[in-house]
Amino acid sequence: MSINPQVYALFFRAQNSLSQARADEARQLLIRALSISSGFPPAWHLLADTYSAQGRNPEAIKTLKRALKTLAKDQAAQSALQIHLASLLLKEDEVAEAVSTIDLPSLQRFSNWRLLSRAGYLLMLCEEHQLALSAYKSARAINDQDPELLFNSAVAHGAMGDLKTAEKMHDQVIAISTRHYPAYKLRSDLKKQTPDNNHIEELTRLTLDTSIPDEAKVHNFYALAKELEDLREYGPSFARLAQGAAIKRKSLNYDVNRDLELLQAVADTYNNSLLSREISSSKGEGIIFVLGMPRTGSTLIDRILSSTNKITSAGEPNTFARLLYTSSADKLEIDLQNGSDLTELLKASANINFASLGEEYERKLLARAHTKGTKYIIDKNPANFLYIGAIHLALPKAKIIHIARDPMDTCYAIYKALFKDGHPYSYDLAELGNYYCGYRQLMRHWSKEIPNTFYEIQYEDLIENPKQECLALFEYCELEWQDSCLEFYRNKASGTATASTAQVRNPIYKSSLGKWKNYQEQLKPLRQILEKLDEQ
Repeated sequence: MSINPQVYALFFRAQNSLSQARADEARQLLIRALSISSGFPPAWHLLADTYSAQGRNPEAIKTLKRALKTLAKDQAAQSALQIHLASLLLKEDEVAEAVSTIDLPSLQRFSNWRLLSRAGYLLMLCEEHQLALSAYKSARAINDQDPELLFNSAVAHGAMGDLKTAEKMHDQVIAISTRHYPAYKLRSDLKKQTPDNNHIEELTRLTLDTSIPDEAKVHNFYALAKELEDLREYGPSFARLAQGAAIKRKSLNYDVNRDLELLQAVADTYNNSLLSREISSSKGEGIIFVLGMPRTGSTLIDRILSSTNKITSAGEPNTFARLLYTSSADKLEIDLQNGSDLTELLKASANINFASLGEEYERKLLARAHTKGTKYIIDKNPANFLYIGAIHLALPKAKIIHIARDPMDTCYAIYKALFKDGHPYSYDLAELGNYYCGYRQLMRHWSKEIPNTFYEIQYEDLIENPKQECLALFEYCELEWQDSCLEFYRNKASGTATASTAQVRNPIYKSSLGKWKNYQEQLKPLRQILEKLDEQ
């Protein structure tokens, strides 16, 4: 189909306008272009982008849905539009719709490896690891030399418990691109290294390379620290870890005091007066929150619960917090931007419609469960501990599980984790200790103001008496117990792409208990801060 030259001219003018942040002008040019020829896919893509550039994703989504109807007979256009639409739906936490939007069989027939690779990535974000693997496999059949495609494929294999294939693929990534540094770190995490089988010499050599960027140094130092710990070289391990953490911390624009102010604002706002309100909502049936500090066993709880065929795991969505802050921003009649003052938004949340918040959250989450044919869904975002009060008001029927762990073990496990996103307090021991104290104070607040609202399980108890603790957990969740849940590591049907990917593919083990004691001297400053908890 030939395109009118005027359409091209308008399209290129619109591109130029959007590049100069003149989205309204670009949109008018594109509307004119499409009125001349609606069969020009790039114009539809760019029109959606004009809305996204202004934070108007719902309108961008409507634009792409209209484009899919208009170009229904254009398979190439359909595939690209589906991927674009799915990415926007994800930004709006419409995960179930995003998954249904991606027509994977059609993409595989179309054989565009870039679109297949993008589809795989989006499906991973949707916790659809098996579908992601299928997309990546088709993409690699066309191009098996792209390092990012191979890297993402390795992550997907790891998420599904195929750790040997994941390791082999990370080796391929490194062979093709020696400077793909995340591959070094994830490869080290896949198994316990041994004196005869490790990458310490290679990683040591890389850490001495002064030409590599700081981000690469961070990955290499963390990988080296992990492998040295596996070999019980505790002193050198901590030294490398501290080096990596210091470089990472230097790159962050972060002030722990702002987080501590937010924690205090939560307690001040969600006080007895607010929490004792009559709750009008009856929402939350079928939703299970697993929360607390990271690296405390939330993935283990998630895997145990989701080993039944009645529960779907949503992974760690940011859905509840996003809806809460969006509702607050609407109340204040301001746009929610990345630079928004979360403390002010949190305070404003006292006046939102919690019933509406609960209804919207429930719709988004249960849609994911229903596509899997299950009644229950788990949200295991650890940071939801901040919002227990709001969850109580918005979703009173939801089950809330707080998993706690020895403070020193918790903080050491957090300190040695290299997070992809979030947890900026984790790269400095003093900041980590102070944040942990703030977290514990907030949990005490919830226990005092809304007792019996959540179920608390101690990680150490779970490890020492797994069946006893799991039976009590299932009773709280009103779920039928299945002995197979203790064999969660055999579950090959679902995946998990967290820092615990490798650990939860093994039976429950005790070697992680008291691991911080190998670093008592190095962690002394942290312990002194945590001792304040005993004085309060």
